[in-house]
Amino acid sequence: MLDHSIITDISNNGGFVNDDNKGSTAKKKQQVRRVQNVVPLFISHILDCTDEEFNLCGMPVQIASVVGVLRNFEVQTTKATCIIEDNSASIKAIMWLEVDNESVTPALPPVKENCYVRVFGSIRNQDDEKILMILKMLPVDDLNLITNHLLEIVQTKLYAERLAEGRLPTSDVSMASTSTTTDNSEGLKPIQVRIINLLKPIKTKSGLSRSEILQHFGPQAREAEVALDFLLDEGHVYTTVDTDHYKATDAD
Repeated sequence: MLDHSIITDISNNGGFVNDDNKGSTAKKKQQVRRVQNVVPLFISHILDCTDEEFNLCGMPVQIASVVGVLRNFEVQTTKATCIIEDNSASIKAIMWLEVDNESVTPALPPVKENCYVRVFGSIRNQDDEKILMILKMLPVDDLNLITNHLLEIVQTKLYAERLAEGRLPTSDVSMASTSTTTDNSEGLKPIQVRIINLLKPIKTKSGLSRSEILQHFGPQAREAEVALDFLLDEGHVYTTVDTDHYKATDAD
């Protein structure tokens, strides 16, 4: 889980939904929350896309996952800026910071400049330049993750190309999963851990539907539904064939 609260509801203007408008935007925020998917990409894929809304071979992408070297990491009062560089290209990235109520020092992810990081972010156009708005950034402690990321990119692009050519039914398309640590040491609630453990062994491309998940919780179904939305916001689960089917990002 994140050391600082960063994955929230993303507004259409490239920022974050203002909590002051919760009453008028609650329904919209609920819809936005459930359409986030995570797609592994090369940075060149982002830069080469000329469409206003980023897509991969016509397939919409809500959250990009990139692995690269962290360069020029500069921390300011409310945000951090950096360059993420992989073997294909480099891109400017911005991460908004949250300051603890008891401290004036912003909470930062445990990353180091000139080391590999894994970044989850949304893609924005700013002054005719593509920017990666960081939702989550993690250090890469195992170099096998880099190889795995490359394989995920190849697999996802093949699916997108086949879909664009009409050679693959939409129902067979699933975003390649992305790995995040989901053990109890991160402070997840027991019901959140139960949902993750329920999804981890699922091997089908579609995963489990919301109703299939909730039926395991009986009278706790409402609490489980809130927990499922939280896990989706935090990147522990992701949507697959539609907005009501889920898989764990850290699948077995």
